[in-house]
Amino acid sequence: MKRIRRLYADGLAKSKDLTSALDYLDKRKDNMNYGWLRKNGCYISSCHIEAAARILVARRCKQAGMHWRLRNAARIAALIAKYRSAV
Repeated sequence: MKRIRRLYADGLAKSKDLTSALDYLDKRKDNMNYGWLRKNGCYISSCHIEAAARILVARRCKQAGMHWRLRNAARIAALIAKYRSAV
């Protein structure tokens, strides 16, 4: 990160967008331990969670004879998530 800042500080490129993007990354560099997370079996994306939610909600809402309003389906999904995440 310091090397990138030095390149841009030398006059290669200067913009507010670039500066704010580098600041954003600097503040969050401790959260980007992707190698360590993968070695320890942690997921680093939300795609697994989104797929599970899609499957669980679809399984509940698409049963034979089921007709759901969006609001009610969201409430049921929240209850199922709460139940399944209880330790």
